[in-house]
Amino acid sequence: MKKVTRIYAAVAACLIAMMSCDRPDDSPVQPSPPAEKPEEKPSEKPEEKPEEKPVATKDNTYVIDGTEYAFGSVAVTNFGEYLCIAASPAENVENFDAIFEQDEYLYVAISPLLKGAEFDLMTEQTLFTVISTIEGAAVESLAPGAVTEISEGKCMFTYEDGKASASILMKLDSGVELSAKMSAEEPALVVNENIFALNGDTKPVRTAFHESKEGMTTIYLTPAGISYFEEIDITTYYAYITVEDSQCNGRTMSVKEIECAGYGDNLKGIYKSSYDTEVTGTVNVLRDPEDPSHYTVAAALDFEGNTLELRFDGKAISTELKEEKESVVIYDGKKQKIQDVALDKTSNPEFTYSAIILTEDGTEIRIKFPLAYIDGVAHGFSQSPYLTITYGEDIFSKATGYSGTVTIGTEGGTITIEATNYKNFEIFYQGPYKTIE
Repeated sequence: MKKVTRIYAAVAACLIAMMSCDRPDDSPVQPSPPAEKPEEKPSEKPEEKPEEKPVATKDNTYVIDGTEYAFGSVAVTNFGEYLCIAASPAENVENFDAIFEQDEYLYVAISPLLKGAEFDLMTEQTLFTVISTIEGAAVESLAPGAVTEISEGKCMFTYEDGKASASILMKLDSGVELSAKMSAEEPALVVNENIFALNGDTKPVRTAFHESKEGMTTIYLTPAGISYFEEIDITTYYAYITVEDSQCNGRTMSVKEIECAGYGDNLKGIYKSSYDTEVTGTVNVLRDPEDPSHYTVAAALDFEGNTLELRFDGKAISTELKEEKESVVIYDGKKQKIQDVALDKTSNPEFTYSAIILTEDGTEIRIKFPLAYIDGVAHGFSQSPYLTITYGEDIFSKATGYSGTVTIGTEGGTITIEATNYKNFEIFYQGPYKTIE
């Protein structure tokens, strides 16, 4: 097991004011009265060094203003893709969750992009969280852009050979200094080292898609955690690389050799492609011959000054995968199947229609909506006073104080209905329907 080296120590500043001395006069000696003796200046006392406070140097200890204490329990886990470590002075706490039930604990969570790098708590923008309930050194929460309880601080989180370690040093606004070293064995910790870096803004790759047709393969990568390719338009960023099937062999190629490379910035509405932009750089794509959904991708590209770096090794989802939703109504947590659906065009045919949904227990749900809203687009309660949902004796609408959306569309003999009041009611239905005229 590799020994984790000490990552930082307290640094003292020593400023000493030097005594000033007159330089000798290099001009020729003149026959004149003896030069006056230079006036002696009072000596200046050197500034005192700031007091050096000891910091934690031993595993699973913490130091508050120079006094060392021991952690009795330490645990490591993943929260999503984030790497987390928590420690408490309480002894023999069984697991990670139980540590949070203790009166005192120290918690550090980082994005995998910060693994192995010492970072400044005051300025770091990659996601991290620090919480301390340690007596005498409590910190409610530190995160990028929300560092209001300390005046300075540094942290480092490493994971090597199945051992996670974190070191932290903070000076609280109260003047208290807290340092700590925590470590624990956890062979099963998952580290996402896949990256998506657009113009230096580095994020983890959370989702990959693959598509193969007509002898070509396209890999899509995005920092967004999505499940279906149709959701890619609602992500922040995405990138894609299209190569010939024969080029999925792990060979590093010039971008000029492949079919296409590009990216989309949905936030700014910027979309670049080698079809219409001068692109330089290299690409490497490898498809696992034993698992066609497993890809390794490396790319370093420049789109006329916009840089894109990609690194990915993992499973990619087929772009053909479609979300299969169950046609149900959920009210107050109770799920019911839908038995029958009808579109009533008779209630106010010039202005509104109503969708009538009958559940398996006989409950009738009526969704009233303006004619123009049968367009497959989500519409909010605030957009029309005619947009209402009636469930038994309950009415959900803007007038009754609810927020919500309704989406209704028809195609051929199929109607799609999706609605929610963002509180205790939601419905999804896609299937045949009757028409009442």
